[in-house]
Amino acid sequence: MRINKVPLLAFLVSSLTACSSFDQKNDPETLALCVDRNKYQAAAQEYYEVSNLDSEKLPVAWPEWVNDNYDRFCKAFDLTQYSIQNKGKSLSLGIFYDQNRPILYENPWPSEEEHMKDLEALLEFTFPSWDFKITFEGEESAEKMQAHDFAVYLNATVNLQTGHSIFLHHEAALAHEVAHEMGLKHHYDTLSDAQQGTNLAPGEINCLMDVTSYQLGSPDRFALDIPFDLDYGTEINMIRKKIASHY
Repeated sequence: MRINKVPLLAFLVSSLTACSSFDQKNDPETLALCVDRNKYQAAAQEYYEVSNLDSEKLPVAWPEWVNDNYDRFCKAFDLTQYSIQNKGKSLSLGIFYDQNRPILYENPWPSEEEHMKDLEALLEFTFPSWDFKITFEGEESAEKMQAHDFAVYLNATVNLQTGHSIFLHHEAALAHEVAHEMGLKHHYDTLSDAQQGTNLAPGEINCLMDVTSYQLGSPDRFALDIPFDLDYGTEINMIRKKIASHY
C-alpha cells in the first residue's frame, strides 16, 4: 500500500481528540467500548496474518505494537464491530451550511446533488469497504438531523468534530473529521507533535490521523476493518483537486 504524503496541512485545524461517535445515539446505554481486549488482540493477529498471506507486508513487531496501543484504537475497533453487526458498515451524513450561510463558490457545482456525489466519493475512497450516504438537507431541523448518523456543517469558522456534528471550514478536512466521528484519534497528543511521526505503527511514516497523508495507516485500517492493500491515493488526490477547483 502506498501512503501519499500531504505537502500542505494548514487546512486541518482540528480538535485533538474525537469527542463522540456515530453509534452512541442509536444505543447509548448498552454499547460498551474498550472492554474486551482479547477480542481486539485476536482480531489484530488475524489482520496481520491475512495482510501477510502472500508476502511479508507488515513487520513482525506490528501485532505487539497494536496491542500495546489498545487504548488508542479500541474505540474505533468496537464501533466498527458494532456497525458490522448492526449497520453493514454504512453511515448516513446530512449536509447543512453553518448558520444557513451558503458558500460563495467561485465555480459552483451545477447542483447540490453533484456536490454531494463528490463528497461521497472522497469518503468512500478514504474509507474503502465502508458505504456512505450523503444528503444535502438545506435548512436545519431536528427531523433532518435525526434522519442521519451525524450532521456536517459547511462554511464553519473551524474544522471540528464534536458530539454528532462536524463543522468544516474547508471541505478538504471532511475525511479527517469523519475519521474522528468513527472513533479514531490523532497519532499525536499535542499540536506540537503533529506531523512528527508520533505513535505510528512500526515501519510507517505517514497517516491521515497524523495529518501527513490523505490515507489511513495500517492500525487505523485494522480498527475500521479496511483491508491493508487497498490503495486509492491517486483517486483521493483527483477528487480533492476537483473539490478545491470549486473554491
